[in-house]
Amino acid sequence: MNPLLIGIVGSRNTGKTTFTLECSKSLCEIGKSVSIIKFSSSHYTLDPTTKDSALFHSSAVGTVIFTSPYETVTYQKITSGSSLEDLLKLVPDSIDIILCESYSASFPIIPLIFVAKNNKDYEETKLRYNDQKPIFVITSPSSAKKIHIRGLNTLSIVEDRKEILDQICLLLE
Repeated sequence: MNPLLIGIVGSRNTGKTTFTLECSKSLCEIGKSVSIIKFSSSHYTLDPTTKDSALFHSSAVGTVIFTSPYETVTYQKITSGSSLEDLLKLVPDSIDIILCESYSASFPIIPLIFVAKNNKDYEETKLRYNDQKPIFVITSPSSAKKIHIRGLNTLSIVEDRKEILDQICLLLE
């Protein structure tokens, strides 16, 4: 079975990473296997840069495997632009859901969750994604209250966690 791809998109500093982490944690808690693909326009860095793993990663080597008694982490550099198809080849077959944070509007259409602080953030995101209607809109985790957008289900990661999980799991069926 192919994993469900969900894009998590929004303007800068709206809480996309906070939502992605909370959502992935909640999905894992209910037994779903989750991967995250983070799309970025900047260079990837490991902090702190003085640690061995960061020094190896910044070398010219294509693949670095860091292992300890607790975990194994693989860093693989692909210096050419990667298509969504190429990226999906890197994800294990056992994954149920892939959360694609800051998903590129130039890639194929997938279900999107918008994260917004206000209506302006929502409208900017909607324009960037060619008026694609989101599954739902998440009010930025830093916002004190939900925003209201006519005709759309607007949820809060704090107040509506069960509904968010239910709607995502419905997409798996």
